[in-house]
Amino acid sequence: MMRRLGWLAVAGVVWPMVGTGCTSSHLGSRVHVDDVEDRALSAVTIRMIDARTHNGHIAVTAGDTDEIAIRITKKTFGSTMSSAQEAMGALEVVTEQDGDVQKVYWRWTETKHADWGAGVSYDVTVPERLAAKLRTHNGPVELSGIGGDAEVETHNGKVDVNTASASVTARTHNGGMSITAPVREIMAKTHNGGMQLNLTGDNNVTGSVRTHNGGITLAVQEGASAQFECTTRNGGISVLLPTEVISSSRRRVTAKLGDASGELRVQTHNGGIRVKKG
Repeated sequence: MMRRLGWLAVAGVVWPMVGTGCTSSHLGSRVHVDDVEDRALSAVTIRMIDARTHNGHIAVTAGDTDEIAIRITKKTFGSTMSSAQEAMGALEVVTEQDGDVQKVYWRWTETKHADWGAGVSYDVTVPERLAAKLRTHNGPVELSGIGGDAEVETHNGKVDVNTASASVTARTHNGGMSITAPVREIMAKTHNGGMQLNLTGDNNVTGSVRTHNGGITLAVQEGASAQFECTTRNGGISVLLPTEVISSSRRRVTAKLGDASGELRVQTHNGGIRVKKG
């Protein structure tokens, strides 16, 4: 286990302290304690990593390995240093195997005190063959390099996926989204944020890409196959690759790419849509 150097501010003087720090909120001064821990788990029988947290980022990168390596960054808050330290002692990060799924999550081991708070982030390296399911509420999610299916979700934060996945499901409420993958199936949705999608496969594509406030740029390989239905309420639509246009208006374009064996809906409310050659 490793600890980071933090800082404690008292009466205008800054003192270095191992693993402690001070921050402020609208409720007044709150003290926090930091801890960093590394874990290595066997991945020989694992098909998927399922990691979740509430306040914190999740970053998963694939590599040439048979292990799952996790760096866990924990921060707990309290109204006093003693309370923050008690919160750290009551915070448990669980790594458990459920069949062929490696689960990673955290919990309180006793009743949470009213002044306690916590943030837990994961930086993970996994084998390339794995699938991933990653969920946080406040924080960005990054996923790169895996070959299995990808499912990522956050409420407040950016989503960045760059994988070899055939299926990608990505959701955020407040944040932009970037996806690069040879998908056959894609479900991508954000409410406030732009979307950059690079579909690198030359196969049929089915799914839905939606945002409410933001533009969408979709790059597609010429060998791909889909019927595109692009819709916007406030913004333009441009299709910059060879397609058979079925219908076209200022706010809606339907076009065929290849034999149109897939169906892909692209929709925004406030923003433009640009479909181009990948």
